Amino acid sequence: MCFNRGMAFPKKRRPLVFTQGELEKLQAIHKARSEEKRRTVRAGILLDAASGTRSDQAIARAHGVNRNTVVLCVNKCLRFGWKAALGELPRAGRPRRLSDEATTWVLHCACQKPKDVGYSYELWTYGLLTQHIRQRCQAVGYPELRRLSRSTLHKILTQAELRPHKIRYWTKPLAR
Repeated sequence: MCFNRGMAFPKKRRPLVFTQGELEKLQAIHKARSEEKRRTVRAGILLDAASGTRSDQAIARAHGVNRNTVVLCVNKCLRFGWKAALGELPRAGRPRRLSDEATTWVLHCACQKPKDVGYSYELWTYGLLTQHIRQRCQAVGYPELRRLSRSTLHKILTQAELRPHKIRYWTKPLAR
């Protein structure tokens, strides 16, 4: 029995068709040394699939990926276009619980001194800041912050590169 390893099964999808300009852009991305690896691989996959001379398995072998990666990339291109096929589509998951405005208010609270808000402390602790935010969030219109955890507060502050628990205060030396 002899099997044709290149084209074992005929393709049941539309062929990829690109304009000359799109082909040039894909080739430039594929050859770029400063581009992300996954984008260069995907550009190569799309170029090989558009030529129509290789099977999905052969394309996968040539680029060092799984055949499913080739199929997904080509299908994404057919459905959303070549630019979307080079990148990542939004994935399913739980929707965000905190709005951008609520996060901004948390950062605003963290930038205030605890003494200015009525506490006897010089610096915020995570526990004190969490407690402060939970107590006042309803009044300012961010009820989603009632269940703010210490770890979520830490993520928000770290992402904003804020460290209110490590702020040092010093005075300017007097001019002589």
